[in-house]
Amino acid sequence: MDREYDERYSVEFERCFAYFWTRLVLPTVKLVFDEIDPDFKDKVGFTYAYKNLDLYKRDVMAFYREKREWLKELYLPHESHPRLDQHKLGALWCRTLLAYKPFYFDYEKALQYVSSKFKRPDVDDFSDPEDNSEWFIKNLYANYRAAYLVSTGIVYVYLLFDCKEKKEDLADYLKEGGFEFFQEKGGLIVYPTRRGHSDFTNSCIIALEKNDINGRKFDYLTYAIMLYQLEYYNKMHYFMLKNGVQTSSQNPSNI
Repeated sequence: MDREYDERYSVEFERCFAYFWTRLVLPTVKLVFDEIDPDFKDKVGFTYAYKNLDLYKRDVMAFYREKREWLKELYLPHESHPRLDQHKLGALWCRTLLAYKPFYFDYEKALQYVSSKFKRPDVDDFSDPEDNSEWFIKNLYANYRAAYLVSTGIVYVYLLFDCKEKKEDLADYLKEGGFEFFQEKGGLIVYPTRRGHSDFTNSCIIALEKNDINGRKFDYLTYAIMLYQLEYYNKMHYFMLKNGVQTSSQNPSNI
């Protein structure tokens, strides 16, 4: 890497990191924090993991930068000026926030709280977590929810940018009306859920939690492929709407 490119790269890295940190990461973390059950928050000491935001940003940036370079060497070893696509960047942000979780709470107290809150009064057993999945996702799994939402947010921001700038390699149908359509949605459209099946977003968040708790290695490529498929679903959803084809989200009887 030549000196001139190295200097440009450093400036570009810090500019991009600052953009996502300010415009996506911090607002998402605040959103998740604000939706925590106040009683749960009080009983388990739920709070931000870092009191010093600058210190948190420093640690996150250092981890992100290190893994970013590692991913480039792993997947783009022969490119002189390698750039990760939005799907790998989304996976990288997810992994970063799993390493440096934004929230702290007493896990033992949390388990006791959950046991008390969801124990069935008529039987000596706990209710199926699936029955209360929304509560679990927003509270007990808040760190994983934040990581997931930031990762999909990365893909969403890139999709908006591509549509707005009408990039040459962008499909023609997305160049006309694509930006306005996705901007109005405010985020990626998620897969429809069939009756009796788990919600896609919740399933992804639960999977992140289970893998992390059990010490399983984060699979960047698999996660990036999931983000790619979700982005592709969004593009096809818009394509079908634009061509007058009814989608499953328009016809709840098929869900």
